[in-house]
Amino acid sequence: MTWLGMPGSMGAGRHIDYVIGDPWVTFQGNADGFSEKIVQLPRSYQPNDHLPPDLTLAGTRQEHGLPEDAFVFCCFNQHYKISPDTFELWLDILRQTDNSVLWLFTPKSEAVKELLMDKMEQANLNPERLVFANHQPQPRHIARLSHADLVLDTWPYNAHTTCSDALRAGTPVISLPGETFASRVAAGILDTSGLSQWIVNTPQEYVQKAVSFAGRHRSQINTDKDQVKNTYWNSAQVDNQAFGLILEALCLGLYDRHAAGKPAVHTGINPDLTLRELTFESATQPDIQQTSIKNLKRSRPAKAETTLQQGGPQARLSNLRILQKQIMKLPTPPLVVDVGAGHFDWDPQLFDEYVEHGLLHCLGFEPDEKSFAKLDQKNDANRKYIKAAIGSGGPAVFHQCNGPHMNSLLEPNYTVLNLFGYKTAKVTGKENVKTITLNEVKEAAGAAMLKLDVQGSELDILKNAEQALQSVVVIQLEAPTLPMYKNQPSLFTLGSFPESKGFVMHNLVKDNRLGYQPDNEKLKTTAKSQLLEVEPVFIPSPLSWFDMSDERLLSLAFIMHTLYNAYDVTLKALEIVDKRDGQRRSLAYSNYLKEAGFSA
Repeated sequence: MTWLGMPGSMGAGRHIDYVIGDPWVTFQGNADGFSEKIVQLPRSYQPNDHLPPDLTLAGTRQEHGLPEDAFVFCCFNQHYKISPDTFELWLDILRQTDNSVLWLFTPKSEAVKELLMDKMEQANLNPERLVFANHQPQPRHIARLSHADLVLDTWPYNAHTTCSDALRAGTPVISLPGETFASRVAAGILDTSGLSQWIVNTPQEYVQKAVSFAGRHRSQINTDKDQVKNTYWNSAQVDNQAFGLILEALCLGLYDRHAAGKPAVHTGINPDLTLRELTFESATQPDIQQTSIKNLKRSRPAKAETTLQQGGPQARLSNLRILQKQIMKLPTPPLVVDVGAGHFDWDPQLFDEYVEHGLLHCLGFEPDEKSFAKLDQKNDANRKYIKAAIGSGGPAVFHQCNGPHMNSLLEPNYTVLNLFGYKTAKVTGKENVKTITLNEVKEAAGAAMLKLDVQGSELDILKNAEQALQSVVVIQLEAPTLPMYKNQPSLFTLGSFPESKGFVMHNLVKDNRLGYQPDNEKLKTTAKSQLLEVEPVFIPSPLSWFDMSDERLLSLAFIMHTLYNAYDVTLKALEIVDKRDGQRRSLAYSNYLKEAGFSA
């Protein structure tokens, strides 16, 4: 049996019976690449020290040659893991984050160091933004990682132990998994650590997430790092007692099977520590024509069939189907009405994945011809898009901008936009349009969620959506803190309307707080700075829940759990429904959270 030493197959199936993996590193997509039979642990195959490091050994940033006020990207992987494609992504990130540095190990070869610095110069970046770290004793090495703000993982050979090292120090790791064992280790560690939000699907998302995090205010970055540290040290990744019990049961069970003369088979382990045979349906090599990181899409881990699963995103989708149909007993997937549904790969909606898999349905509206054409290609049983401008029902002027995400029925306010360096709000065309109200759209009847992102016309839409609001239980708006468009209602004016209809604000999403970086010329902001806009989420006041129908309460419970991880809202809504019909959804939901864990 092989474990830990080789991140892949030994290629010696006649002599080695088993390889120990997990739902990430050994999954359906690469099972046929192993000469050994797979033993799949229910969590990351890699254990780690259960004792926190002594971070007082970190010293100061100055002692490590790091600027005190800079955002520090870091990668302490061996240099042979830094592929040209990976470094190109890092250069792109550095180009978009002026006040940042990249912290790497000092290369063993001076030629490698010169090569990296030459690449910086070729990209018109100051080579001094590369900071090199000397080797240190292990305790001090782990501690100094706390000075990094974000670890950038490599592809196609991931961080393995270096990923755990960073998380132990409280530094997040952003990772892009591939198809092979070696390219999926970090994702497995992050998932087991309860930090799967740092696993990305595409190179574009990798860059976007890194740039977005670097744009946050220092206080928010420190808060997020503290959360990473607290989550890691309360996760299954450091529960070595449980890991030991699993490994012991596994070894004893496999020995008993061998002693009984039975052949090796793919093996998993049940919650009661008994073994089961795994089957990988159609477990063939992944069909990957391109090997470049630019064309990579993440494969999701497959697990053996059980009532609830723990693992990656695919496990959560499976669990959510059980939650929706068996526990909550929702008759139909909740309907999301998406006004301003423009298709942008760099800005996916919270609900896109769940609509794609039929857990939610979507009715979208988009007036821009080009944006609608992309959406129209996605029409299927779960989603329908209509080319229309939703508003007050009267005539309006549709301002088309060089950045389609800035299109609006209102004229851009360049006094504000120029202050923040917006270059995508230049009006390139105007079109007289006749708006329609949501009340006129029969398909919007019965909507559970209303998402408005129309660059300033949100209040007009709400005031003419009385019928839709009768069923809506979640409203998500894009609201300005400064008027990005002329005559645009303020955050407080906009928020007062849902309040007048019995809604209360629950939380903010995409809250990149004060994400700006001053330099010698002007104030630079991220595109989602809270200096400009926020996205508040409103739900009906809990005082009204006792008067709401069962279907509305169940839709509220499912959406708030699925999109916003609001488990308290979900539990309270289920408790109210239980009191009416005597069922025990709330108890089943509590057990669901315990059993599904981080894949709930």
